[in-house]
Amino acid sequence: MNYFGSVGCGNLATILRSEADSLGDCIQPRCDDGASESGCFTEITANLTSYTVKMRAMYPDSKGCASAFIFSKYSFRDAYPLPSGINKGTTHVPAVLNWNSSYCGEG
Repeated sequence: MNYFGSVGCGNLATILRSEADSLGDCIQPRCDDGASESGCFTEITANLTSYTVKMRAMYPDSKGCASAFIFSKYSFRDAYPLPSGINKGTTHVPAVLNWNSSYCGEG
């Protein structure tokens, strides 16, 4: 139910379960002079307990600042899943949290 998204200009954003276990990535479009930042997204198909993100510039003139996040596509009405209004300064994005409520172990 969640997607991995990233905003910035010309970076490869990768979400990892561990240092070597990539769950997906996306490449932000290259921004032309005077253009605002743009973004990319990919669906997450794995269950996560934690994750890390790596960013890598894809072009020599890529701008260094970028942001990455997990978000729920169901929280937005747009046909294009990357939410509008998201930028490098965004601090909160809706996501879906599920857990297994049938665990009956000790404690």
